[in-house]
Parts: sequence; structure tokens; C-alpha cells
Amino acid sequence: RFRGAEPDVFRQLQAETPAEGRLPLATNFRSQPAVIDFVNTLFAPVFGEAYRPLRAARPQATPGPAVEFLWAPVAKGAKAEAKRRAEARSIARRLRTLIDSAAPIVAEPDDATSGGWAARPARPGDIAILFRALSDVQHYEEALRDEGIEYHLVGGRAFYSQQEVYDVANLLTAVASGCDEIALAGVLRSPFFSLHDETLLWVAKASGRVSTAGSLPGGLAAGFAMRHAPPELSGSEAAKLQFARQTLRRLRGQKGRSRVAELLIDAVRRTAYDAVLLSEFLGERKLANLNKLIDQARAFDAYRPGDLDGFVRQLTEFIAREPKEALAATRGREASEVRLMTVHGAKGLEFPVVVLADLDRTARPDTNPVAYSPAMGPLVRPTQGAEKSALGLEIHRAIEGEEEQRELDRLFYVGCTRAADYLMLSAAYTPPAPPAGPLMKTLAKYFDLAAGEPVGCVAGNSPARPVHVEPVDTKPGSSAATARGPSRHKLLEEAYATPAAPSLPREALPVAFDPAAVRRFSVSRLTGQLQHPTRRPEAQALQAALNPPSGAADRWDGDGWDGDGWNGDESGGGSSDGVDAQGLGSLVHAVLERMTNAGDDPLRAWCEALAPQHVRRNPGRAAEIALAMLRRFQASPRYAALKQAKHVRREVEFLLPWPPGAAGIDSDAGRGATADADGPMVQGYIDCLSEDASGELTVIDYKTNHVDAAAVPKEAEKYHLQMHVYAMAVQHATGRPPAHLCLHFLHPGVEVRLDWGKREHAQAVRLVDQAMAAVRAEAAGRHAAFFRGLYG
Repeated sequence: RFRGAEPDVFRQLQAETPAEGRLPLATNFRSQPAVIDFVNTLFAPVFGEAYRPLRAARPQATPGPAVEFLWAPVAKGAKAEAKRRAEARSIARRLRTLIDSAAPIVAEPDDATSGGWAARPARPGDIAILFRALSDVQHYEEALRDEGIEYHLVGGRAFYSQQEVYDVANLLTAVASGCDEIALAGVLRSPFFSLHDETLLWVAKASGRVSTAGSLPGGLAAGFAMRHAPPELSGSEAAKLQFARQTLRRLRGQKGRSRVAELLIDAVRRTAYDAVLLSEFLGERKLANLNKLIDQARAFDAYRPGDLDGFVRQLTEFIAREPKEALAATRGREASEVRLMTVHGAKGLEFPVVVLADLDRTARPDTNPVAYSPAMGPLVRPTQGAEKSALGLEIHRAIEGEEEQRELDRLFYVGCTRAADYLMLSAAYTPPAPPAGPLMKTLAKYFDLAAGEPVGCVAGNSPARPVHVEPVDTKPGSSAATARGPSRHKLLEEAYATPAAPSLPREALPVAFDPAAVRRFSVSRLTGQLQHPTRRPEAQALQAALNPPSGAADRWDGDGWDGDGWNGDESGGGSSDGVDAQGLGSLVHAVLERMTNAGDDPLRAWCEALAPQHVRRNPGRAAEIALAMLRRFQASPRYAALKQAKHVRREVEFLLPWPPGAAGIDSDAGRGATADADGPMVQGYIDCLSEDASGELTVIDYKTNHVDAAAVPKEAEKYHLQMHVYAMAVQHATGRPPAHLCLHFLHPGVEVRLDWGKREHAQAVRLVDQAMAAVRAEAAGRHAAFFRGLYG
């Protein structure tokens, strides 16, 4: 249900299928009969007539019973965290006892017999602890660690909450910044350097003593920067402190010169941090997590090499908001460890021993004052007004509550049927108190929670037989109905008798649109136009591909995408060779990005290898056309000038605060501008930026338009604004205006140079302002159209 599944669709299809076309899947090849009997006894009355009792295909090879209730008594009024800690300790102790006692609760095929089964003791790798959610799984991890039971957390948000991740984050933060004393304390106390807390105290105090003379500020960072160790330290602690100083000094010296992964590897090598991790509990898992962090640093270096500050920001952000990231794999070790995972994650899997944990978890009440119902539309509880005006919301919550209960029943069934040989149902619960959570309430209907026996079974009946239960009284006015809230029948009667409200409440009115909130704009290399970077043109591309305009069957001339999406041929061009023009432009730019200006680049090999990645139609022909363009470019004066340039950078990404400063266009004015820090930003990519021996900067943009030489000046007019924005970006980043702006048309081999000065700057600012206003107006129009569709 949380993924949007609609079980009614399946049931409708099932009902429409003739009886002879239905095949009940009632034979269970996973579980022993003792587990199957429990499942049938519990879920036959839960699911009613639609339930088909399971039949076990395996014999019962282990002694019964195979289902165990494991309740952890808790004090009355205990908080949720205390309950889960108590339950976690109870599960860990029980698993420790099961493993140590060698009780034969797991069945496996007996090689000594033909098709027989033999019972054996449970091993950690046989056991899975399943949860509805992993939000509190840390309590269960801690309890398993205390009992010395190795475990593996499958999925969830566990990776960025591991201590080794904190250690690496503290190390890199301390290298990136000499002022972050929290990170410095963390890395000095970590296995990287293993300094005692008392050592940190004396180091901080030593700097305070010096600071009284006014030479240094007090604190840990200042004390760490001192040359000599405090006299209170022992010889071993003084040696460790000196080693930490030398190591961090070396690593700080590498900042900006080494890649992040190289810096981290050097730190691990010098400190033997990996060896220390291996000596700890779950050491192989911790070492695998460290290696995963190094791999993440390598991936980061691939597109932002050596940006230590950027990697630290990314890592600390991940630690703060804990995105979904699984723990690293450890070469098959998971097979010998207890697995912790969600019931959803266990669907389709099986385990010899299953522990269904946290069964008495309560559901959070729905207090959201707004909701959306496909049948009733937007639903709002006004901040003022009578209760009767919330009728729609009450009905919606009632329907949602029933659907949620059905979902929990299905989830409970999935969890129980993951067990092959032994099933444990666990909760923080003290019999005979009434249970609080919906799953325990379901279990209590059909089983005595204190004795474990089915409720309502006549002596001699099979426990697999469905148990008869009287239906719950939900008539209006009954205790069962009033306990859930106000009488909806009464609300409905009052609603019909009440005149319609003269106007919508404030909460139901359309959300106001702020045009200034549209702050990111992209300059397309392909059209020279400004566009909102969130407007990805996939839909336009798909529509054009499926329904090409008349006379344009071989190419699509839609807007290209700059930076993080489409990057194809320029609008208004075209190819007469039956080649995808968008893909051809993308291919040529990909090869140009790789060229070294050495004259011996393997252009043909690059074109042939990259063409299938960029060109949808006729990639072989596209490779030939691209090769001809690039060889023509190699013979051009522009290529000769690039070979003599002092510096050449390709695919230069920029982010330009808007508006840029107008001063200094004709001089070496300083960087920066008068831009508002919270104002709009213009982003884009410059194909090539070169600097010659005299220090002059040249901006080059390559165009693959299919035009002849005579048409180039007219075609170049489309890109004047684009080139002027590039010039402003270079001015902002370097403090120097570019000396030359060049549009190089590769097909005819013709180059156009544009003027750049105060007049062009002012005109470009005016045009970009107009384009931004148009983009914002279009966004406002889409916003208004959405609410028109919502409200009619």
C-alpha cells in the first residue's frame, strides 16, 4: 500500500476470471506443518472467506511447538524507547540461549537418507529479525552487540550512522578546517590516533595558559597547534600527540593537491586505522564500510577532483539526514550473521528462524488538517468553525484507517510466512494487560497471549481449522463506534441540514505563487535561450519522436539541454544525411571534450566508440560526419591557436549570480558584483576557455549546425546573447573580461567573432532580465493552470 498498490484491482481481476481459470497456490514448500498450522489458525478468520488454508509440502522434522511468544515485561506507562530497549534485550538474550543450547529447531535435508529431513541447532545465519520499520533498529543492534551476536542490517539508513563513518567525517573535517574543534576532538579520540580524554583536556588547558599572555586564543585547536606536549602527559600519550600533529600537518598540506580518495588512503595507511577496525566487534563489516567510503570519495573525485571541502559538505549532509544507504557487503559474511530487515524487504525470501519484532508498535493518529481523496478531492479542517465542517476529512480518515488495518494484516501474514522452521512473535508487553498496537490486538483476538493457546477452539479440533469469532459491533452509538471519534452518521445528517458555506476556508485556497522563488536559470548552448533548469524536455523529445512535424521526420529541432540533461545539436540546423541531429551534436561535443590539441588524438576511434551512446539513428553515418567536422577543425587557425595557448579548459561549468556587476568591463576590475546573495543564478557550460601567452582570455563555442559558409553570419545572430552571458561569467570568475568571443561553426569550418564591451554588456543584462521575466511568467501560468484543474 505504501508503494501505491491497489489490492482491489487484483481482487476484481480474480473475480472476473472463470473458476476453471483459477489456480489456488495453497501448497507451501517453505514451512514445516507446525508453522503452517499457526498461520492458518490466525489468518483464516482475519482474511475471512477469501483465505485459502495453506498445506505444508514438508514433513515436521523438528519437535513442536514451532511458534513462540516472547514478551518483554515493561513498567506501566513506560515510554516507547524504553519498551523497545527492553524488547531488544529480551530478543538478544533469547537468541543467545537458542544458539548456545544447540536446540534442534532447524530442519534440513538429510544426505544420509533419500528425501528425508534431519533436525539441527540454529546458527546466527539462520535467523532474521523483521520489523515494520527500521526507525528504532539501533536499540536491537546494541542488544545484539552486548550479547556478542554478529548481525547485518539489510537496507535502511544504517550506513551513515556507523561510528567509522563519523570517524572519517571528523578526520576530513579536521583536515579541511583548523578551526573545527569538535571534529578535531572526535578524530583525536578515534582509532585514527586513540588519544585519551584526559590528554585532550591537558592540551586545551595548555593553550589557555599561553593565551593569558595574549599570544594565542585558548582551546583545543590552539593547544594542538603548539610545538611541545603539555608536561602532564605520559610518554606514550605525548608520542601519540606528536604523531597526530605530524599526520594532520601532512594531510593538510595535501589539501587541494591530492584527490580526496588519495588523502583518505594515505591517512589510513599512516595510522593503521583499517587494522584497528578489524580488531573490533564486526570488524570486517566496519572495514567494508571504510572501503565503501573510499569508493565514494573516488566517485566524487571523478567529477570534482580534490574538492575536499565539497566532499566534507556532502558527507556531513548525508550523516545529518541519513539517506537510504545499505551497509557494505563483506564477502559472504552475511550468511553467518543475524539479519535485521523490514518485512517489506523480506517479501519473497525465507529464513529458518524468524523473529517478528515490535509487534505492539502503535500507529500514529492522523492529525493532518489536510488530505486529498480521489473521490472527494481536497479535504481541509478549518482553523475555525464547527466540527460538522470536517465531515469529509472524518470519512476519509475512516476509510484510510480500514485500509491501513488491512495492509497491516497483510504485512503480518507476510512476516509469519517467512519462517521455515521456527517463528518468534516478540513485543514489549506485560500479560494480561490489553495490547496497544494493531498487530497485537489482532493476535489477541485469536490467541491467549499469556498461554499461547488458540482462543475459541473446541477440544479435539485441528488448530489449523478457522476459529469462529463474533463480529465487532460497529453500529452508530455503540462503544466501538464512539471510541473512534464523533458519530459520522450524525455529522452527515447535520451536513445536509446546514447551508453551504459562502466561501472556502483559507486553508483550501490556492497556494500563492512567488515569481521571485524561481531562481535557477540555464543558458542553453543549443538555442542560446534562457530556461528553467527544472524543465527537462524529455516529454517534448518523446512527443516529437512519436509525432514528428510534417517534413521533419528525420530530425527534432526542439530546445537542447545544458549541463545535466540533453546536450545535442543546435536548433535551426539540421542534417540531410538521415542522422539524428541532436545526437550528432552531442557526439561532436563529447569528442571535443577529449581532444588534447596534441594533433595525434584517436579521433576515428573516439567517434566510432561514442556514436552508439549519443546517436539514436544511423550512428555509423554520424561517426563519419563527426570525424569530417573534427578533422576540418584540426586544420583550422583556431586549432593552431589552441595548440599555442598557455591554458585550455573544456566544458567549463559556471554559476553566475544575477545581476552581474556592470563596472570594470573594459578594465581589470575585481571579481564579484552587486548581485543579491539570495537572488537568481544563471548556470551553463562553456565549450572552451583558453588563455594565450599574453594572458588574454578567449571564449569558444562550437556549433554543429548544418549550414553553409554564406549563411553563418545570419545563423550566428541567434547565439549573441548566449556568448555575452558566457563573457559575463568569465568576468565574474576571473576578474578579467575575455578579449575574444568566438562562435566556431564546425560544418563549414567558419568562425565568427563577437564584440564585447559596455554597450553589449548593458544590452545582454536587459535581454536576460526580459528572459527571466518570461520564464517566471510561464511558471506562474503553469501554477495557475494546476489550480484551475484542481478546483474546476
